[in-house]
Amino acid sequence: MIEVIEYDPPWLTARVRGRKTQAKIYDEPSRFGIDNGRITKLHVSRAGVETMGLDDACYNYDRGGDIDLSDPVVPEIIRELEAWRP
Repeated sequence: MIEVIEYDPPWLTARVRGRKTQAKIYDEPSRFGIDNGRITKLHVSRAGVETMGLDDACYNYDRGGDIDLSDPVVPEIIRELEAWRP
């Protein structure tokens, strides 16, 4: 479930599976997106962390993976965000 904190297209700040996330989500897939999908930027904070700095991330994608600590919840978050529509 996605709990929207703020939506200012194409930016979405939300809580997904208990993690604070910030994503840039477009209506159409992009070659810059995660697996050529709609999400071109994504920050997922570690469990229990409410800040959005790189030091607080368990995953960060900015037209390519920057931080990936193999948190098992990240693929589920990506699937939920890909399916999300305002």
